[in-house]
Amino acid sequence: MSLRSHNDFTFFLAFFLLSFCITALELTLIRSFAITSFYHFSHLVISLALLGFGSSGAALFLFFPFFHRTLRSVVSWGTCLFALCSVFCFQSALALPLDIQYVLFSKSQTFLLFLYSLLCFIPFFLGALVIGIIIIEHSNIVHSIYSVNLFGGGFGSCGIILLMFLFPLENLFYGVATLAIISATLFAWAHPAPLDPAGEFNSIIYSGKLKLFLPSLISFLILLFCFGYAPLKLRPDACKDLAHMQNLEKQNEAFLVTSHYSPRAKIDVFDSPLFHHVMFASLAASAPPPGQMAILSDGNLLSTPFKINNPENARILTYTPTELAYRLKRPASVLLLGESGGADVWLARLHGAEMITVVQSNPQICDLIGNTLSDSLGNVFKGSDIKLVCSEPRIFLEKTTERFDLIKIVSLESPAAGVSGRQSLHENFMMTVEGISQALETLQPGGILTVTRGLQSPPRDNVKILATFIEALEKIHVEAPPNHIMQIRNYLAACTLASSAPFSPEDLKELRAFCNELFMDIAWAPDLRSDENNRFDIRQGPPGESCCFYHYAARQLFQKDREPFYASWAYHVKPATDDKPYFFDFFRGRSLPSFVKGYGNQWFRRLELGYVVLVISLLFSILAAGFLIIFPLILGRRKREGKIKNPAVLVYFALLGVSYMMIEMVMIQKFIFFLGDPIYSASMVLTGFLVFSGLGSLSSGKNAVSFDKGIRNNIAIILVVGVSYLLSIDPLLRAFIHFSLGIRIILSLFLIFPLAFPMGRPFPLGISLLRQYLPCNIPLAWGVNGFFSVIASTLAVMLSMSFGFMNVILCALVSYLLAGSVIFYYRSLWKQ
Repeated sequence: MSLRSHNDFTFFLAFFLLSFCITALELTLIRSFAITSFYHFSHLVISLALLGFGSSGAALFLFFPFFHRTLRSVVSWGTCLFALCSVFCFQSALALPLDIQYVLFSKSQTFLLFLYSLLCFIPFFLGALVIGIIIIEHSNIVHSIYSVNLFGGGFGSCGIILLMFLFPLENLFYGVATLAIISATLFAWAHPAPLDPAGEFNSIIYSGKLKLFLPSLISFLILLFCFGYAPLKLRPDACKDLAHMQNLEKQNEAFLVTSHYSPRAKIDVFDSPLFHHVMFASLAASAPPPGQMAILSDGNLLSTPFKINNPENARILTYTPTELAYRLKRPASVLLLGESGGADVWLARLHGAEMITVVQSNPQICDLIGNTLSDSLGNVFKGSDIKLVCSEPRIFLEKTTERFDLIKIVSLESPAAGVSGRQSLHENFMMTVEGISQALETLQPGGILTVTRGLQSPPRDNVKILATFIEALEKIHVEAPPNHIMQIRNYLAACTLASSAPFSPEDLKELRAFCNELFMDIAWAPDLRSDENNRFDIRQGPPGESCCFYHYAARQLFQKDREPFYASWAYHVKPATDDKPYFFDFFRGRSLPSFVKGYGNQWFRRLELGYVVLVISLLFSILAAGFLIIFPLILGRRKREGKIKNPAVLVYFALLGVSYMMIEMVMIQKFIFFLGDPIYSASMVLTGFLVFSGLGSLSSGKNAVSFDKGIRNNIAIILVVGVSYLLSIDPLLRAFIHFSLGIRIILSLFLIFPLAFPMGRPFPLGISLLRQYLPCNIPLAWGVNGFFSVIASTLAVMLSMSFGFMNVILCALVSYLLAGSVIFYYRSLWKQ
């Protein structure tokens, strides 16, 4: 379809902007929740956005005669209400005293979660309602309308990421609202109408009356007033470190040094004489901690850099578990993966390291430590002995040809890396069997890989680290892994070390001297005696055992068959892999009765909150979608008895919703490894899928002769390309990972195109087929597709964590195959 007038272009521009705003609001909410609460609400936001689209279809199905009569008012007021609710609903949600930790304990907290979700749902419902009614009214050119909708969503996901580099998140809500008001103004200005049977446009939908501009004017004045007199402010959860720092600031005991915004994270730097934070120092420490700053990422403490100029002032670090690696190796070359404050740089310098390579994935941190705060922090990231690399640690290991005497995974020490299970849904490709294997192969002969992690009760993180190290050594065909591993602990943390060569008798002698000096217990050593375990920090072990759980776990993990141990442990401690890269996923449902019995009314605190929130999101999505989508559709069907003679045709739209969302969600997770950042991955995959699917939708208008044949052909293409992806996507990503980020982004779009383009065609072709035989049920198809998209968005993540990315893609392809079968075997039903 070509644009035939200025007003046609204005209409499509307005529709594009509205779609842009909905996707932009979704990503803005996700980033805001990462600061105000925890990142797991991202899955809830995605579900709520899709729920808005599904429930709008149900509303249109029930009340379409009313919406059709009042079309101009619905479009104008609906778009403007979306704009206002984008700001005010989120502002109201922030005012609720919701604490997700008590949702299963308190009925009031459960109600607050429902209210919180409802407030976030409203703007998506309003925006989707306008989009839905426009698509239905223009169903004869659905391929063009749907493609503009996808284009807007695609560019919205990319455009809002760029804006996050320039503006604080609070202002982006107002920016999205302003663009939506502009969209409403353009709708009022335009005179679009569907093609009549003769193929000509008639201007019967929108008039140029002044009253159509009134909603835009009123909305803009309200928005302007609130921006000036009651601006939106992001308030962090009271349990977050940022809230504590802000309280200190109010008491004049700390002050904010600087803040930086980006799509990756909001970085805040505070200074205070009260900061004396040293990770896991022994009680034997005699050196005082130096003055420090605090760096927070999205409200969580990331690091506490020392305000010193001399390595001697960092001598307190020699009382931490990491010191053991330096005493064993005396390294000349050190690699620090994820270093964000410089403390480990000072320790390496204290031991005379000749070259220290710091790998930090966040450019903001590199700039802060290397430039903005450099003078205050003693130029810790500068000097002839420092090489600063801004890269994701796993990607650096894949690309580097250097070899190191000592490698430390620093990022795992940070509480922000995963506290109380709140990061269990985050992918971590460094802490997979393949990632640790790559690190071990980057060591010099006799080099050491080390990780220090805080203790938990019951034990989980350090047990999983040890299991990952063991399986990584086996993966690179190391003989006798028990001779290559040590694990020590004090009352705060455990340090796990793996060597590319067996530890020597001299190493074991040094180990014992170090532990005796700093009152540390040996959890595992190649020649550990039973009386050497559990001496200083005496901890509980299994019934009938004198050892602690850490030593018991090590003994079981070094057995030839460790599967019974994995099955019996209270937490999920089986190592993560690149296909299931969820290192912080420790949830095990069958342990729930034991937690309830052992911890009483505190059992909920022992669960992995991330997975719990995911389960709550899924249950909420099912209940809400059933109430807001399926129930109204059933009610509407009764009111329109005879309109649907066989509901089997709607299975097609349900399967499309499941398939599309599963593939899109998994691709976002897969490309995190390739692009090295979840924000870049989400932006590029969403942009690629929506834009290329939009192109596919636009081209689907050429299938006017046989819609059902066009559907079957496109699904066949999807299946062929999808199977090719299953066989080749991992080797392709590894082959191209050595290129620069810019080239990898371009390559990502090239890799996405062959699958996304045909995936954009089955939905508009199905709508065209419905319009030909059952036009009154187009809203029904819209609602059913939305319902199953809601479920699939959360279910895809849960299935990925349990069965792996490739199996989820396989499930999606089976769903597409079933959708094609519905068209083939039930094509006669479309005509009944």
